[in-house]
Amino acid sequence: MDVCNVLNSPTKYYGSGVYIDELFRKLGQWVISCHAKDLTIPPGRSLQFVEVIPGRGIVDYKSYLRNLAQVPREAPLMLEHFNNDAEFQEGANYIRKQGADVGVTFVG
Repeated sequence: MDVCNVLNSPTKYYGSGVYIDELFRKLGQWVISCHAKDLTIPPGRSLQFVEVIPGRGIVDYKSYLRNLAQVPREAPLMLEHFNNDAEFQEGANYIRKQGADVGVTFVG
């Protein structure tokens, strides 16, 4: 599952947690892996969604991680689209913090 690929409207963008809950309610039993990135809309005149490092956008990672923890099989959460290790560490640390806030722990 890649939630950034389906947050494709302002309603879904600004209500990402509600939509993530819905995705997992409908598809959770079939989830075998997830992607971790974030989404933002840069300033300007046109609506454009840009993938960014987790924590720099609007994806509700508390909802994402809480739902992923309920998937009936272990499903990896793969971080992607980083330019360097510092960006990877920033995203990973943000995700770990969000997980800790909702009682989700990580392996690896």
